[in-house]
Amino acid sequence: DVYKRQVSTQSTGVMKKEDIAQVAALLNSYVGNYRVAPSFTEDEVKHWIMPRKGVVFTYVVEKEGVVTDFVSFYSLPSTIIGHPKYDQLNAAYVYYYAAKTVPLKVLMNDMLIKARDEKFDVCNCVNILRNEDMLTDLKFMPGDGSLHYYFYNWKFPSAQPQEIALVTVSYTHLTLPTKRIV
Repeated sequence: DVYKRQVSTQSTGVMKKEDIAQVAALLNSYVGNYRVAPSFTEDEVKHWIMPRKGVVFTYVVEKEGVVTDFVSFYSLPSTIIGHPKYDQLNAAYVYYYAAKTVPLKVLMNDMLIKARDEKFDVCNCVNILRNEDMLTDLKFMPGDGSLHYYFYNWKFPSAQPQEIALVTVSYTHLTLPTKRIV
């Protein structure tokens, strides 16, 4: 089956409280080269990226006690109306990540396996950050929506998707590149 994922991941474990400082430093370093990017404090990483059951899922790659890479996604379920068998679609949305020592495609494949294991039906991804580097290879299908940022009271020139590292948390009004998880 073309969409079948392997049984387990190669290198990721669930983020722990002890990882917050390293994840914050890694994330800020990783997104620091983008034209549009947030800067996270450790408290913000704890609030926004630390795993919370059923909400945010974050996995780290650790080598000799050092977090070298991480990947996260969040849950945004949708109600299915009028279907005789299913009443909910469990969607995972790619959130923040930093791929420093693990190739992005490998890190994202690991994330897809984790999402599948958490019983998600699909994975959605916006074409920001370096996401374009792995969308085709990992069999994401293009959506028909587009994401526009509006900065209130800011004058900011146009930016291409690959220049953006700001992930907004709710995409309920868009159809985005989607990956079916098998």
